[in-house]
Order: sequence, then C-alpha cells, then structure tokens
Amino acid sequence: MKKRSVIIVVILLCVLALFGCGSKNETSFYPDRQPSFDSDYSITSAERKVVYNVDLEYAVEDINKAFDEIKAKLNVDEWSEFENISESYASLRLRIASARLDDFIASLSSVGTRTRYNKTAFDITGSYEDTNAKIQSLQSTLEKLEALKKEAANNIDELIRIENYISQTESELKEYQKQLSSYNSQIDYSYVNIYLSEEKTIQNKSFGSEIGNAFKNGWNGFITFVKYIFIGLCYIFVFFSIPAVIVGIILITVFTVRKKRRNAVNKKDETPKT
Repeated sequence: MKKRSVIIVVILLCVLALFGCGSKNETSFYPDRQPSFDSDYSITSAERKVVYNVDLEYAVEDINKAFDEIKAKLNVDEWSEFENISESYASLRLRIASARLDDFIASLSSVGTRTRYNKTAFDITGSYEDTNAKIQSLQSTLEKLEALKKEAANNIDELIRIENYISQTESELKEYQKQLSSYNSQIDYSYVNIYLSEEKTIQNKSFGSEIGNAFKNGWNGFITFVKYIFIGLCYIFVFFSIPAVIVGIILITVFTVRKKRRNAVNKKDETPKT
C-alpha cells in the first residue's frame, strides 16, 4: 500500500511540474524584439524590469581617434560585443551599465557631432516574474522528489522512476535559470549601438581666394576641354586615315594599270604597217 501511494504522489508531482512548465515563455532574449508589457499595476516603477537599447550616430574628424576614445570610456565591468572599423566608417555594439547609461551618453559629446539619437525601453517585468516563479516551482518539486527518493531507497523500480523525474526537472530548471540570467544581464547592462562617420571640414574662404579659385578652376576646365578635343581629333584621324590609305592604294593601283594598258595600245598603233 505504501509503495502505491509513493508512486501516485511522484506521478502527481511530475504532472503538476510539467503542466506548470508547459507554457514556457518564448520571449526573445534580445531587446530588439519587443516583449509584451506586464499589465500588473501592483508592481511599482522601481521594481519593474526594463531593458534599454540606444542608437547613436556621430560625425567625427578622425575615425581611429574617436574609436579609441569611446573604448577608453568603458568601465572594467563593461564590454564591446561587436566592432567594425574602416578608413571612413566605424561601428560598435557596447554593453554599458544601466545605472550610468545617461552619464555615458553625455560623456560622448567630446567624440564629435551627434547626428542621431534614439533610446528605447522594453518592459520585460511580466516575462521576468513568470520565469522566476517557474524556477521556484521547479526547485520546490525537486525538494519533494529528493524526499521521496530517500523513502524509496529500498525499492529499485521506484528509485529509477524518481531519478528520471529528478533528471527531467533539473534539466528544465537549468533552462529557466539560464533565461533568467540572460534577463538580468540585459537589465543590468544596456545595449548601446554607436556609428561613426568621417566629417568633412569646410573652411571659410575669402572673396579674393574664391575668385582666384574660380579662374584657376576655369582655366583647368578649359585645358581639360582642349585636351579631350585633341584626343577626339586623334581618334577621328586614325579612324579615317586607315580607310583613306586603303582607298589611295586602290586608286593608285587602278591608275597604274590603266596607264600601262594605254601605253601598250599607243605602242601598237605606232608600229608601221608593211
């Protein structure tokens, strides 16, 4: 009788655990996919779990210098997830402590001219609390299964069944703990995407220098025009000269043949008749 009761209790516990975990939350771990907002207004704003995502664009005079300056502003516990740099463009994806997010953004004013700013907040309180509740439920189930395991120490069949249930529960518990850890990371460290582009400096010029540049550019333009005209004439000369040479050779050949024939006829006519 005791054996049956133990088996029934184990089965009920596992069914309840699986039922509770069956509605596993599918909210993405990444803040660029907005999760649903929690409708529980009993949670105060200070307790809510919010993920911040910031996009910044700067026009800078020196890409490498600005890139290094931004990296130097990171604290020891902050890091860069992605970096890309070229001669005229660079981008970074940083993880910045949320507690100092606004201060970090303000410190970037020395990097260059900010041309774009976008800050988005994602409330994941509902997903966070749901995951945390499932972890507590699975931990409670594990405690009960461990107690049942001790009672069934002398029954090999029951012990095997309980061990299987414990293994399944531990596996689900690890998945939820991993998800909760990811949520905590997103909440504690915001995403900051920074894009740098090279700024073209425009110098103020005097009226005289502008006139001088106009004459200079005009003369250069005229020389360029004459150069291309000359090059075009060369192309035309080559294009027409080859057919002209061929026609000339043909005409000379025809003229020479006719002249020879005419001379031959004249000599024949001049021959005295006997």
